Amino acid sequence: MSDVPVDKLVRIVDYQSGNDYQPETAGVEHVTQVARNAGVPSADAKAAIHEALEKGRLEEADGRLKVIEE
Repeated sequence: MSDVPVDKLVRIVDYQSGNDYQPETAGVEHVTQVARNAGVPSADAKAAIHEALEKGRLEEADGRLKVIEE
């Protein structure tokens, strides 16, 4: 389990995915960079992404993440 709360990472993806280029998705590397800018180590961000994918909070396709609405 990562040290980064999955909820925090899902919020980052949700916020970063509201754009005109790729609506509803955000690139994995972009999300990792945003997390790094927020003081989250890359390894922790990637672990939280993996955990969120396993829990069904996010889905990934072609290196892009999408929030799964509950």
